[in-house]
Amino acid sequence: MKKHLLFIAFLILYALNSFNPNMMEQFQFIKHYNIFATIIRYLLSFSFILIPISIYYKDKNASSLLSYVALPSSIISLFFINEITRHIKYKVYFIIIYVLLMLYIIGYSLYSLYKYRGKCDKGILKVLLVTAILVIPLNILACVHVNKHMIYRIFRTWYFIFLILFFAAAFILYYYLKRKSPSMREKVLFYLSLSLLFHLLCRFSYVRLHSYQEILDFWGAMPFYVCSFGIVILPFAIISRNKVFQTFSFLINTPGSVIVFVNPSMGQTSIFNFDVTYFIVTHLGLFAVASMLPIYLNAKVEFKPLVKSIVALFIYFVVILFINYICFKYLKTDYNFSYVITPPLPVDVKIFGIINYKGFKFSPLYILILWLVHVAISYITYLIYKYIILTKINNNNELLEVRNC
Repeated sequence: MKKHLLFIAFLILYALNSFNPNMMEQFQFIKHYNIFATIIRYLLSFSFILIPISIYYKDKNASSLLSYVALPSSIISLFFINEITRHIKYKVYFIIIYVLLMLYIIGYSLYSLYKYRGKCDKGILKVLLVTAILVIPLNILACVHVNKHMIYRIFRTWYFIFLILFFAAAFILYYYLKRKSPSMREKVLFYLSLSLLFHLLCRFSYVRLHSYQEILDFWGAMPFYVCSFGIVILPFAIISRNKVFQTFSFLINTPGSVIVFVNPSMGQTSIFNFDVTYFIVTHLGLFAVASMLPIYLNAKVEFKPLVKSIVALFIYFVVILFINYICFKYLKTDYNFSYVITPPLPVDVKIFGIINYKGFKFSPLYILILWLVHVAISYITYLIYKYIILTKINNNNELLEVRNC
């Protein structure tokens, strides 16, 4: 319980701080910002992955890196508060949140330093390198020069390249984890899920930066789409070790990641545009990690956890429908969160059984079909792994046993 409270407190502080538009502004064009402050803020982002790993797995490398990287960075960053919170409304509130976050990082880093006294093993450099890659803000690629060959269009070259990478990532992760211990598998999946959550929170800052102070865009960045919601629950599903929770995460994330590729909500733009880069990285990572849950964490799609997860998934769609109604009524905007209003198809589809409630239109029949599609895709994904990949593993193991005899 203590671990969960520490983790949740850290996430709340980090999430609130993420609404500071300058969180991503510094990385878009470094020439517009103090380069030393930029480096310090980047090093601080390491803590988003290192602290939870240290909390739950008592990882010596993560704890040592907190002492070497996050501790000095958090102390130095306190001298850059004015630049970090410049040109934003409610500056005093962001300063308070930022100071509290820095005190949390300093306090936990000092605790790790006292407990582990800098102990680490030869894998610390690998952990440092991987962490540094996973927390690079994705909008840094926006400064890349673009030509006509780098334009993303649906059903064109880059679309199919990304689609291949989408499934390849799952197989690469599968083979990487194949020879790892059960505890290491869980740690790696948790590690990757934290990176996805980090980029989701960075999106809050990006929205503030580009549609400045607009409440409508706050709603658009909230985790009400099926994939963004899946990113939020994925780390908790992994560390909970609850099979029903993990099965639910598998049921909502695998189909959600696949369905959105049917008609991604991106126009003809550069593959280095933040919206495209964010879409590819998060959906690719989400599918890869979620598809490992039934294989390596035993989130098996069996009767009891499946029934409970299917019920939870239906409740989720009902809640999302209500959120869509709130946006329609009070914000006068149709968001179509999680596609519960209209399907994500590039062609018009006739929807039957539409109910018109004070101008808000929805179809219970369509929501039922959408719910069944989610269940079907996730179950098919599991069957592919079970009867193609897992069968191959079992056959290889049996062959090894015969040879050993």
